[in-house]
Parts: sequence; C-alpha cells; structure tokens
Amino acid sequence: MPSALIAWMRIKERLNAVLHGKQATVPSTPAVKEQPSAPLRELSSAEDAWAFFCSLLGLPDGMEEQDPADRSLAAFARAHPGAFEQRLLAGLSELAQRARPDPRYRESELEYFLDRFRYFRQTMEAIDPRAGLLMLAEVHRCHCTSEDGFLSLHTAYREGGELFARRLGVELLDTLELPGGMRDALRCRITGDLLPDILPARLDGLSPDDIAAIFEDHAGLSIAALEQRLLPDQASVEGFLAPGERLGEVIAADARRLRELGVSRHALADRLELGLLWHERPSERLAALPETSDDFGRFSASAARVAELARNAGLEGEDDAPFEVQQVIFSKGFQEDPFVWGRHRASGNFIIRSRRHPHLRITGSTLAVPLIRRACFFEGSVSYRIDPELAARVLGLVA
Repeated sequence: MPSALIAWMRIKERLNAVLHGKQATVPSTPAVKEQPSAPLRELSSAEDAWAFFCSLLGLPDGMEEQDPADRSLAAFARAHPGAFEQRLLAGLSELAQRARPDPRYRESELEYFLDRFRYFRQTMEAIDPRAGLLMLAEVHRCHCTSEDGFLSLHTAYREGGELFARRLGVELLDTLELPGGMRDALRCRITGDLLPDILPARLDGLSPDDIAAIFEDHAGLSIAALEQRLLPDQASVEGFLAPGERLGEVIAADARRLRELGVSRHALADRLELGLLWHERPSERLAALPETSDDFGRFSASAARVAELARNAGLEGEDDAPFEVQQVIFSKGFQEDPFVWGRHRASGNFIIRSRRHPHLRITGSTLAVPLIRRACFFEGSVSYRIDPELAARVLGLVA
C-alpha cells in the first residue's frame, strides 16, 4: 500500500477517535454570541458547509461577506459536532492537488485555505481543537510531500496552532499523535520554554538510521521526504544537503569528529551564540539572535543571557575570548529553520576569526546556532556548511 495512503488512513483513524469520544474530553468553549447585523447562511450538511467555505477562498481580505460567513460556519460546527471537521480534513488532499487559479503563483490552493481559514476566528473557536491540530498536521504533511516540496510557513500555522493548543492545554496536547516537532513548538508557545533538542546530547550509541528515525518522528515525514526538502531549491535556494547525501550519515560523521576532538556541540553553539550577541551589543538589541525571529521559544539577548553564556564558556568578557566576530552581514531575505514547526528565521551571515590563529576563519549563517545546538547539524556539502573541527579551533575549544 502506498505510504501516502497509509499516512492518510492513520490521520482519518486519529480524527475518528477524537471525534467519537475515544480520547479525553476537552473543556468546552463558550459559544460566541451571534451578531444580528447580517443573516446567517443556512448550511444543511457538512458537504454544503465545505462547498460554501471553498467558495470563499478567493475573497479579498476584509470583504463584507467574511463575518457572516464565519458566523454561519461556526454555527454549523457547533450544531453538528465533528461533521465539519471531518469534511475539512478530507478536503485538504483535494486542495493540495489543485493549482492556484493565478499561474504566476507557485503555491497550491492550500495557500488560499490557510489564508482564508485564519480569518475565520469564530469557526476556529467552534471546532474541536484536537481535530484542528490534526488538520494543521495534515496541511504540513501535504505541503512537505507536494511536487515542489514547498512548505508554507503561513501565519495560520502559528495563529491557528496556538489557538487550538491553548484551548486544549499542555496535558491533552501530549495525548495527540502529532509530529514531535509540532508538539514541542506548540508546548513551548504555551509555556514560554525554549525549544528542546531534537537529538540527545550523546550520539555515540546511535547509527545513521537511528538518527534518521528520530527526525522522522520529529518532522512527521519519511526521511526521504525530509531529505528532499533539504536539497537545493527546496526549503532554501542553497539547500542544507547536497544531492546524494543522507541526513543521518552527515550528522553521525560530524558528531563522531566532535567526539574525537573532545568537544560538545552545545559548548560550540554556546560560543557561537555568545560571539554573535557580543557583536550585536545586547543593550542595544533585545531580540533573539541577530535578525532571528523564533516564535516558539526565544534566546534572549539580555545581559543575563550573555552573562550565562560567558560563564558556561569560562570567559570573563569579549576581550578575553579567543575569537572575534569580524562581520555580520544581513540580507533582505530570510532563511527558515527546516526543523521548526511554525517559524524560525535568520538573515545574517557571519565571519569569525581566531585570535590564536588569525589565518583561521569560519563563515556561516546565524541559523547555525540552533541547527548545531538542537540537531548537531553543520549542514552537508553546501555553501553554508561549517566544518566542525575548524569551528572548534576558531572558537578556542581545541588548540
């Protein structure tokens, strides 16, 4: 049986379990008081509600039809628990295969779906939050396995995901069979915690296949689909892996070299982050990493964060460091973290020089900090790869 069909059947099974009371109940959300200003559309069936929703996909934002349409769909969802949710989920695969009406755009009609759905706030409040999260997980899977491999990091992922997750609560969130990365991101959005590591601190007992299996669970995709996204002209122009490279093999090889050097990836990432924060002068820029937007758990560039990193690195101050950030160049575009559900983007490229060995330098993207810290991923044979041994020497972790 094709893997895509198996995945779809599992999604349907999980949704049926949710909607037919086989999982813990969710506290009910008070019904939104309907406004008498505009008549509601009479929707007699889930098919009717779906057709009505699809007819609204092309409406410009702010159209007068939007509010009564939202109230009409919300009223149907409350009156027929589970029916609209099931039809929404079934319709996602249809939308994923349909080209956008305007040929100038690359995205499928899932883009229209996401763009329209996030404005239907009353409908989002009316449907079962567990079904809503499964729906967003399926949108994610459809995008990641589409022909062009393009994944929209649309505002609806964050707004919709957070709304559903907050309604559900952290305890019930952990009971849903969601991709690990999605569950981690939403939990951190609720609690304010930092995103956890994808891989354990020690990788010496893991084979490349073991590493690949962890990433499959984290992304909710097959390793083949994930690796396809990491190639050039997919999730990024330059790519994170070169054609023919395997994610587990690349990470295992770099982890092995760090182990031989006696260097931990966390110590390396801490020094890299510290250098970038020193360069940015945290008193002037209270953000995450330079030009980095992480909506699901922030690295604070506060004085306390800098002090913590310096203490961990055993460095008293910037002048005491065995390295210096020579330059951080910012571009107009952004690079998204391929392992974060939601949005985590960076636009800075750095040059760091060793003070002990001035001829040694490393260059890379500011996105390297979370990639190295969370996944021991220095990238494959692509332009933004950072050699782990050279980085350890430049940052003063080895002589």
